[in-house]
Amino acid sequence: MTDAKVMYKFSPEILWSFGRFAVIGQYFYNSISRDNGLTAFRGSGAYVTLRGLLKGRHYKYTMTDVGIATPDAGNMELCLQYNYTSLSDASAGVYGGYLNDWALCYDYYINKYMIWRVRGSWRKVTNRSGFADNEVSIFETRLQVQF
Repeated sequence: MTDAKVMYKFSPEILWSFGRFAVIGQYFYNSISRDNGLTAFRGSGAYVTLRGLLKGRHYKYTMTDVGIATPDAGNMELCLQYNYTSLSDASAGVYGGYLNDWALCYDYYINKYMIWRVRGSWRKVTNRSGFADNEVSIFETRLQVQF
């Protein structure tokens, strides 16, 4: 973005868990003022994740990470996620796109430091300057090692 001057952000977050279920979400709004008489850019977005333990007793909170602790070894989890991001603002002449992303994940906690994840997602991006609208479905797996 050209002539960016100052960015203001507002970003409330929610974290709730009860037993084997948890909800995590965040909304963000930002405004970027611009020099040379250009109109300020305003963008927003949000995500929400619904989590449920298929195997395991309950989620725990950790003060160290200020969030939900990594579940115990052997636990299994199913997550449904949605993300919306707006990087377009017609009044500012910025067309970075609108993103909608849906995902379903399965996590297996091998031990305290290793997580195996299988994830399927569908993403759609629209309203990008110079690019056609597009969508993609992705199936992926990964082994995550936490340090």
